[in-house]
Amino acid sequence: MRVDFHSHILPGMDDGAKDVAQAMELLGMLKKDGVDVVVATPHFYLDDDSVDDFLKARSESALRLNEAILSSKKNFPEIRLGAEVYFSPALLELEIDKLCISGTNYLLIELPYQSFSTVLLNSFHDFVRYCGHGIILAHIERYFEFNTFGSIDEILEGEVLAQFNCDSALEWRTRNRLLKLFFEGRLHIMGSDAHDPVRRPPRFGKAEKFLRRKYGNNEVNLLLKAAELAIKNAESGKIAGLRQGSFSF
Repeated sequence: MRVDFHSHILPGMDDGAKDVAQAMELLGMLKKDGVDVVVATPHFYLDDDSVDDFLKARSESALRLNEAILSSKKNFPEIRLGAEVYFSPALLELEIDKLCISGTNYLLIELPYQSFSTVLLNSFHDFVRYCGHGIILAHIERYFEFNTFGSIDEILEGEVLAQFNCDSALEWRTRNRLLKLFFEGRLHIMGSDAHDPVRRPPRFGKAEKFLRRKYGNNEVNLLLKAAELAIKNAESGKIAGLRQGSFSF
C-alpha cells in the first residue's frame, strides 16, 4: 500500500489546490504514481481559525471534491481527512482529537522555522506527553537550516515520527542530510506535500524510484509499510522501530 501522508489537495482551503479541477488533476497524478490513500492536510493555525470553523470549511471542500470524483466515474486514491497543525502549547486547550487524521490517533504537526531552543523543546515534549495522540512531524527537512542533527534527534524523542517530503529526496539542497537520516532509520513516513500540478506536484513516484535505486527495495518497502501501519492506527513505537537497524552494510 502507498500512502501519501501530507497533501494540500482540498480545493480552496489554503495555498494548495485552487479549485476542484486542480484537485482532480493532483489526484490523477497520485493515481499514476500508484498511491492508494492520500491524506488531505490543509493548514490549521490556532490564531486564524477555531477548530469548528476549520472543520466546517474542510468538510465543504471535501464534499465538492467527492462530488466531482463521483461524477467522473473514475477510480482515484482514497482520501483521508486530516490537518497540518501549526504547533502551539495552547493546542492542549482545544479538542485536538478532531484534527487527527481520520481513522487514526495521529496528528500531523508543523513546527516553527527556527532553532529548537530549550523552551521550544520542552513545550513540544510536554505537548507530546499530555495530548494523548501520536505525533507525526511534518517535513522534518524544513528544520535542517536552523538545527543540528543533535537538535533533530532531540525533537524526535518519545516515539515522535518524522515525515519527509518527496521533493526533498530529489533536490540536492536537502538530499544529503535527508538521506543520512533515512540511512539511520530516523525517517518514518513519506508525503508529497503537493500543492498544485505545476509548481509543487506530488512527485511520489519519482521519489520512490530514487530511493529504491539508492537503498534497495527492502528499505523502501519498509518505508511504505510504516505509512500503511500509521493509516491503520498502529502504535508509534511499532512504526518507529520498523526500520531501525535494518541496514546490514
